[in-house]
Amino acid sequence: MTVSLFDFARKRAREYVRLEVRKDVKTEARSVADMLVIILEKNLGGLTNETTLLSGGFTMADHLVRWDVKYSLSEEKIGGAETASSPIPLSEEAVKVLKKLNMAATVTCITQVQDKVSNVMVHGIPDNSNGRTVFDQLHEVLVKPIWGDEIFDKFLLEAELVSEKKLSQNEIERLLSELKDWTLETDSITKTYKFKEHPDAMQFVSTLSVISRQEGDQMNLMVDNDSVKVYLIGLKEKIFETASKVDEKLKALS
Repeated sequence: MTVSLFDFARKRAREYVRLEVRKDVKTEARSVADMLVIILEKNLGGLTNETTLLSGGFTMADHLVRWDVKYSLSEEKIGGAETASSPIPLSEEAVKVLKKLNMAATVTCITQVQDKVSNVMVHGIPDNSNGRTVFDQLHEVLVKPIWGDEIFDKFLLEAELVSEKKLSQNEIERLLSELKDWTLETDSITKTYKFKEHPDAMQFVSTLSVISRQEGDQMNLMVDNDSVKVYLIGLKEKIFETASKVDEKLKALS
């Protein structure tokens, strides 16, 4: 494997990654699409609470960063009036590896078949070289036998190219025009939100921290009593999507 999902997430400073890989298999005997969905999320449990949020910071060294990952494997029939889906069973080797990982002190593995999909969930993977070893083992028994390295690498490389795509000035102006009250400042887009009281502003800050974690965008905040100024940094198409989600979340809080 030349590209590691674990390394990809860490390099891009992503705390949430969703990757979907499809491989069509057409023979005389069968015509199906093997589907793989991987959801990788950094677990910052205990890093923030009411005290640290109000004080404006926390000490990373006081906590351990862990990763949670979920693999969903299924097979879909190609063609026909209805889409027939079935779970892809785990190999004996995969079962052995998961059992061995489950014996580790910090890693918990859960397997289940739900909604015609085989799910493998691994919690508590350390954010270090040992964690990369765990992801490599999971790749070898869950991904590589069906999708191989080449197709997996292709999807990751395409994802990285999309995340790095630079926008032209015309594209920036067009995307900005689709947003309400967002403005351009150097290499960022920004917007100021006003609230009735300071606690309302802090509740919005808490919501923004969740959005930033899920979307993986660089977000800076400036809080001034009852107002919050949001900076989304890096003029890539992704941040305009995040800006729209921020506005939607505010409507839900109102």
